[in-house]
Amino acid sequence: MPNVSIVAIANLALAKFTNSTISSLSEQTPSTLQVNAQYDRVRQEVLQEFPWDFATTQVILAQSASAFATTVLGWNYVYACPQNALKIQKVYDPTDLNNLINNGDAANGISGATPLSGDNNVGHKYRMMTDGNSKYILTNVAGAIADITLDITDPTQFSPLFISALAAKLASEICMPLNGTIQTKQLMDTEFQKTIAQAALVSCAESNDEPSMPNGYLRNRGIGIMSSGYCGPTWPY
Repeated sequence: MPNVSIVAIANLALAKFTNSTISSLSEQTPSTLQVNAQYDRVRQEVLQEFPWDFATTQVILAQSASAFATTVLGWNYVYACPQNALKIQKVYDPTDLNNLINNGDAANGISGATPLSGDNNVGHKYRMMTDGNSKYILTNVAGAIADITLDITDPTQFSPLFISALAAKLASEICMPLNGTIQTKQLMDTEFQKTIAQAALVSCAESNDEPSMPNGYLRNRGIGIMSSGYCGPTWPY
């Protein structure tokens, strides 16, 4: 979103529990010091909480030739974690993606397309490991492709729902040091959870698919998933 800044997001957070605002991140005020101390960590936490479209990309993983790769047991392939990857969302076999395309074509009545069977659209098992310096993705998939969450820092790239979630989460983290109450923190935590659930509904509607998070996560927040693939609230917030 244009004209969005860290200062603007910080003031959205502050407005949830105080009348004070900040004008610059270089100010030496209690509010600014708290924002500077918490913002980057909170931003990364919110990015990891949900597969936001603006931060998601797909990459072909590069197989690692490091010494670490030769010592790993129980996995057939070791890939280097992509640069700027904050989270690995899913790992695919390339043939899975072809099957997904064919499945969509078959659902639309395209001749020669084969419907997808089983649960191949959820990706393959993988595990993250490190040798102390670099991160690796361990899986049994040859030529693996991954959906990843990028560590997006530019606020102008944030979506409106992400900004709302980030402001609520930031307010939750900074309100107590700034004389907020535990009740305020709890309200901000609830607002954050509801915004994440709303993002799942929007993602569902835009992709004509189920939300990319466990069903239980949504049910705990008042969201129901119907067998048809449509998802909607089971009761008002």
